[in-house]
Amino acid sequence: MSQPVSQPAAAEAELHIRPVSGAVGAEVRGLDLSEITDAQFEQVHALMLKYLVLTAVHVLKAPQIGELSAEHPVVRVHPVTGRRSLYVTRMWTSHIPQLSRQESDAVLQHLFDHSEQPRFTCRHRFPEARFVHLYREGPDCALSMSRHPGFQLIEFLADLSRETGTEAAAELERLLSDDSFDLLSALNRPMPVERYGALWSRMITSGLAHLDAVPAGLRMSLAFEDLLDTPEYELTRLAAHIGVEPDPAWVAAARRSLDGGRRGASGRLPTDSRAAQRASCAPGAHALATMSAEERGAVSGS
Repeated sequence: MSQPVSQPAAAEAELHIRPVSGAVGAEVRGLDLSEITDAQFEQVHALMLKYLVLTAVHVLKAPQIGELSAEHPVVRVHPVTGRRSLYVTRMWTSHIPQLSRQESDAVLQHLFDHSEQPRFTCRHRFPEARFVHLYREGPDCALSMSRHPGFQLIEFLADLSRETGTEAAAELERLLSDDSFDLLSALNRPMPVERYGALWSRMITSGLAHLDAVPAGLRMSLAFEDLLDTPEYELTRLAAHIGVEPDPAWVAAARRSLDGGRRGASGRLPTDSRAAQRASCAPGAHALATMSAEERGAVSGS
């Protein structure tokens, strides 16, 4: 049989936070809340509020402006509907200042894991959503990627990690703290174009693996080159997939907006580079060909 908790015990009780039944919650160990007095409950209630009404610090580090931080409630309330939502993200949220670092890390890890469950993604929230995978031929797309700062940064960070044996982000932060370091020059350093072909292949194969989890009837693949060759057919197919009529004016306007000027750009590479580029894109091209064959089989069998 539980023993009543004295008022001093309630006042000095320690709150141990842990997940409860897979949901965001907490429990108080060592206290039988059904057997305490109103005065004792008020003290326990205040203790719980200290931990459960929390804020979180969000940190953004930008090279040109340094470090920016802001503090927000962990749980936000919509001003119109009154619905509550978690306001933490693994990318930006640093810590909960009301807790010790150990407690903060534990609570945030649970909240990150909770909010990243598949049932909270768009596909699970909108099970009838339609997906369109628009892709471009590998060698041409990879050549374009080689000129884009975002993809250049990916490859630069990969080199940093290999060369230093340290975490790339930490090493980049160290470099950016040096006023003599020129990031633009670093990104534009000579790089074999096939590196971007390999990156394109990895992105394609990874993306298709995720797309494969979407029911066949809810996804559609569309090659940019097919869109250039037969725009009316592909645009009509796109309209049918998303459940709208292919309005002739829309089809005509969409056709006029297509720019085929960059098609075949990789064909102008030197012979050796062109061959290396095609070889690096081969895994992604194979994955796309397999997907296309499966989609054609699904259509013919329906």
